[in-house]
Amino acid sequence: IRVQGEAGQTITLRHAEVLEHGELGTRPLRHAEATDRYTLRGGGVETYEPFFTFHGFRYVEVEGWPGALTLDAITAVVIHSDMVRTGWFDCSDPMLNQLHQNVLWGMRGNFLDVPTDCPQRDERIGWTGDIQVFTPTAAFLYDVSGFLASWLRDLAIEQAKFNGSVPFVVPDIMGGNGAAAWGDAAVVVPWVLYQRYGDLAILETQFKSMCDWVDHVAGVAGENYLWDSGFQLGVWLDPSAPPDNPFMARTAGVIVASAYFAYSAALVAQI
Repeated sequence: IRVQGEAGQTITLRHAEVLEHGELGTRPLRHAEATDRYTLRGGGVETYEPFFTFHGFRYVEVEGWPGALTLDAITAVVIHSDMVRTGWFDCSDPMLNQLHQNVLWGMRGNFLDVPTDCPQRDERIGWTGDIQVFTPTAAFLYDVSGFLASWLRDLAIEQAKFNGSVPFVVPDIMGGNGAAAWGDAAVVVPWVLYQRYGDLAILETQFKSMCDWVDHVAGVAGENYLWDSGFQLGVWLDPSAPPDNPFMARTAGVIVASAYFAYSAALVAQI
């Protein structure tokens, strides 16, 4: 913001992605305040930009502004890790083009040092399952070889704490581990990077991590190779599941888990 006013005046900026009943929709943010406050020093035009936080938003509510607020007084600054754009898409359908733009902006908002699940609410963590399914798209849109190679090294470090199992999030701030599709990021992400960029180094670096995950699942699945025990997220957020119970997917968790076990084992066998 660029502002001029008397010393001691405080400006409050609140951010959100949606409006609810004509007001800033903060309910989806859960416990995240998504709020910046700036107290003027006075004596001329002042510029303020936060350096220790970021916000995912489409709307900003401004309180305490001295005088008339004009559009040129506020600038939205896009922040993401430095990546080179490599892929574009365009067609004759405006709705499909807009969907592509939404995907692009979603990636930019979630690739800031760590591949996160969301940039707005009180989560913003590196869910392994999210990047596992999104890596092919990410590698089309941007050169993510360095970004994800760095994250995979972190994954291997966290994985070593669990004897081959992979935590739900990397860096691990939750302590849970071992779910299919999420843990399979250890295998799928480096494989996709190799497919897209042809760099054997990523497979060489991550090979132990890849094998450790498959060996871990093989031990859990047992002689019948069906992973039918333990906690599974399954088909998370199945559209048919009740809003208050996203675990109730139509596909059983054992099917998802066993299918991913077969998939990861087949990929490792090719290396």
